[in-house]
Amino acid sequence: MKRLSLFILSICCFNCSIDDSENDIKDLLRIQLGLVDYMTDYDGDTTWIYQYDNHKRLTKITYSDLENKNEIQFLFKYENNFLIEIERDYITFPEFSYKIKYNYEDDKIKRVTILKSDNIISTRNLNYNDIDKVISINRNDEKPYVRFIYDDQNKNVVEAIFLLVDSWTGEEYEQVHHFEYDDRKKPNFGLPFTPGFRPEVWGESTKWEVSLSENNMILDKHGKRSFQIEYLNDLIPKAITYIPQEYTTVDPIIQNIIYK
Repeated sequence: MKRLSLFILSICCFNCSIDDSENDIKDLLRIQLGLVDYMTDYDGDTTWIYQYDNHKRLTKITYSDLENKNEIQFLFKYENNFLIEIERDYITFPEFSYKIKYNYEDDKIKRVTILKSDNIISTRNLNYNDIDKVISINRNDEKPYVRFIYDDQNKNVVEAIFLLVDSWTGEEYEQVHHFEYDDRKKPNFGLPFTPGFRPEVWGESTKWEVSLSENNMILDKHGKRSFQIEYLNDLIPKAITYIPQEYTTVDPIIQNIIYK
């Protein structure tokens, strides 16, 4: 009887190990693909839902804030495998809707144009170095208003140097913003390289630096905020907590990431 019990126990343990292995494999496959299914805040009142086509390209983001009755949709348009347009449809406040159009040269995005009601609101021209990293941006034919400095591996933007003008004297001066990153893979949203757009729809202040970098930002010194990241299998983010350095919040500012 004792031998039979041990045999049954060993079978159960074997099945458990198989289940654990299958779960580990599924996690690894999700990590390898990294496609985000949806995200939520700490209590589920705010959600980000991501939809993809058969080629696993992002086609739609639906952002919903139930507490404030706020909804925004982002629609993505492709042509010959190139992303050519993002439409930001602000359902709650249509007057804040706009489009982002991308123009290419030599298969690289060279111009980003924002339009509202088909009227051009702003244009950004991107300048690349010899390894296809965006190193500066200028408006029209003006000199660059921001330059980007990368780390030694050319993976992440560690400095953004802005050219500003003193409103009193009219003199130009530089303002340097510093950033730090982890060494893990960023979540995959099924987008090609899209400078200046953050598919997590969270903050505008670092959208260029984040979009130009390969790893996850953990510190924005100028913005006086840090990001605490919890990882799936110690490889890819599954939860990101925003931590302001100059004030505290009643509820945590967190994004929980669920992968397909």
